[in-house]
This record gives sequence, C-alpha cells and structure tokens, in this order.
Amino acid sequence: MASNLLDSPFSSVDIPLSENQIEFLQCNERGLIFQGGIRSGKSFILCLWAIKRAMIGRRVCIVSFSYRTLIDVVLKIIQEEILNNTALVAGKDYEVKTSDLIIKIWRGEIMLRSGDRPAALRGLTLDDFGIDEARDFKDDLIFKIMIGRLSKSQDGQWRIATSPRGHDWVWELSKKTKTITQRTFDNTFLNDTYLQDVSGAYSGKFKEQELN
Repeated sequence: MASNLLDSPFSSVDIPLSENQIEFLQCNERGLIFQGGIRSGKSFILCLWAIKRAMIGRRVCIVSFSYRTLIDVVLKIIQEEILNNTALVAGKDYEVKTSDLIIKIWRGEIMLRSGDRPAALRGLTLDDFGIDEARDFKDDLIFKIMIGRLSKSQDGQWRIATSPRGHDWVWELSKKTKTITQRTFDNTFLNDTYLQDVSGAYSGKFKEQELN
C-alpha cells in the first residue's frame, strides 16, 4: 500500500508501506513491539518512526547492539532510504553529525547509541526511544535502562523492532505489550528473486522463525 512517507508537505515521494507498518506509525500506545522475519522492514519502520517523532521536536534515541550496526544499518536507512527520498534539504531541514551519531531534524534530534556499554546510556534524558533488533540483547537490561531515560515529557513512547528468538525477554514483554507481526513476504520492497532464494533455502522451524 502506498503511504505518504512523512505525512507533511515536505514529503516528495510515496513509499509503499504495509498495513502493519502503517499501524506501527499511527499507534499512540506508550510501548509497541514490531516483530518480523528477516528483511521484513523492521529497522526501516523504526527509523521512520524516529524521524516522525524528531520532526515534532522530540529527542529520540535508537539503540542497537553494536556501533557497527548503527553505522551499517540504522544510519544508512535514515540517510539513504528515507531522508534522501524526501524534499527535506540537508543543511537546512536536517543535519547529520556522523562523528557524534546525531541527526538533527527541524526542532528535534535522533541520537544513535550502542548498547555494548549500558552504563554510558544512563546519563541520557529523552522523550522517546527505540531498540533495533532487540533479540541481540541477551536480557532486558538495556530496555530497563532506557525506560529510566524517558523523563523529558509526559507522553514518551518506546518502540522495539526485532526478529523472534524463542521465549526470550522480548517474548515475555510481548505478553503485556501490543505487538505487530509481519512476515518477510509482506515487505513490499523485496524482489521475487530474493523471496524465492530464501524460501527455497530455509525449511522447518528455521523457516518459520526467520520468514514467517
């Protein structure tokens, strides 16, 4: 389904989003989990959510398992897949401070932080936060630390994007948190060749976990 990327006059293109991704963006719950198969658009929709929040003046932090993932995945999605596809002007509407891993957009900002040093996150004061690929964290320590950072506003939100990994801490959290699930095949960006490859290579429980 085509959906206006940022729901603002500064958007120049329509990017196809699934019904699940649109629901994720429109949800006003304090906490929300987006669970999906590989390449199902989890990180993309988390980054888009962060941009939308920053555009209304929020201070948002996205936490990933490692610094390398922040650079190779999260920052790449924000710059190349989202900001470069809008009419937002670099240097005017937004500024990417790569050395500090901070993206300033209008009145707000997105901070990208690694979860490999949990203590370094304790000094943050935030409106909202997101955790990308939460399955990579062995327990809920990072989640608990980040919850303690939401002191900047009364209406703070937190979002988790992850692939499933059995009965882990995210699974436990999902019992009491609204959860949206999307299959790999629901991602409108993926081409048929890729889908045929993974569908043919994966089987059994591994296929169910990674794709469905």
